Amino acid sequence: MRVLAIDTALEACSAAVLDTEDASVAARESLPMVRGHAEALIPLIARLLDRAKLTFSEIDRIAVTTGPGSFTGLRVGIAAARGLALATGKPAVGLSTLAAYAAPLIAADDTLPVVAVIDARHDHVYLQVFGPGGRTIVTPRLVPLREALRVGATGAPRLIGTAANLLAAAWPVGERAPASVDPRPAPDIDWVARLGAAAGRYRFAAETAVSARAGRSAAERRATGAAMIGFISSLFTSAEPVLSEATLRDAAAIAPMHAASFRRGWSEHEIEEMLADRHVIAHRAVTGSKLSGFVISRLVEDEAEILSIAVDRGRQRRGLAGRLLNLHVRRLAGLGARTIFLEVDEHNKPAMRLYERGGFHEIARRANYYPAANGTAAAALVLRRDLI
Repeated sequence: MRVLAIDTALEACSAAVLDTEDASVAARESLPMVRGHAEALIPLIARLLDRAKLTFSEIDRIAVTTGPGSFTGLRVGIAAARGLALATGKPAVGLSTLAAYAAPLIAADDTLPVVAVIDARHDHVYLQVFGPGGRTIVTPRLVPLREALRVGATGAPRLIGTAANLLAAAWPVGERAPASVDPRPAPDIDWVARLGAAAGRYRFAAETAVSARAGRSAAERRATGAAMIGFISSLFTSAEPVLSEATLRDAAAIAPMHAASFRRGWSEHEIEEMLADRHVIAHRAVTGSKLSGFVISRLVEDEAEILSIAVDRGRQRRGLAGRLLNLHVRRLAGLGARTIFLEVDEHNKPAMRLYERGGFHEIARRANYYPAANGTAAAALVLRRDLI
């Protein structure tokens, strides 16, 4: 399959032709520019095809970055891709600029997190955070710089994108420094082509993910490509839960999960009232469109109390509760919390292990607090974690 890749999203006008038969980029060209994409793109593509000795009819797919990026630049690239697709009858696929930025870093080492970040001006950035294996931890979003630092400053990530230097300069004191900072003005066009080949048809991942360096055997190329299939697939699917702040609209999904997890479940109306309270902070985990877990706290002055945390039974024992708790505690700390309290049933051993790992310790015990089915009552353990 031959893929024509186009990128005009940011400060470059770029195109490349990828041939998946031998995993080689037949031709590429990238011109640094802030303006002038409309005048430069079509002549650039013509030169590219001439060097690759191809015609438009021999292209099997067109891939184009669809943002985030400059409105004018994006319009030029998308219009060109759509026009070529209509004229040739070939499919066109759109790709995230953030995923294209992250791809080569994850391909080089998928054990370290990557924060792809684009300057949106006025102290805001477009951001996506990738974790081990290339899975999305924070979905693409527009956030203030302060929020980007809150969600991205963990685990010594690699920063890449036009706002990489901006994040690095404001990096929080006490957090591990970024492993690398790459402020390149545009994604690598070769990786736009590779992701374009993989989009929706993962059987091409083995060919598109490997280097085209001479001397590499077919067996080596297949082995390298096979290791990349999961990564490329993860850029287009959402099998892993995505964590974010909960809103009033989540009440309808939180209520049945709470009822399934605790003896006395909260009603949807009760949860709505909580989420509407300015002192309440809540996070959720969503897999696809389904709620997988939640955590809710109340913060007054510098003291917070975790009111409830629950995870869907099908997602338990996979570390999701720990991820939710960690994100939630970081958010509370960012809002000024110095101490966090919670209560837990003395017989709830999984919860006790979770809170122990989360840095909580027992400070008190309320006897006969939780009623049990056999008529007895269990003690409530009061736990505390000091953040400062």
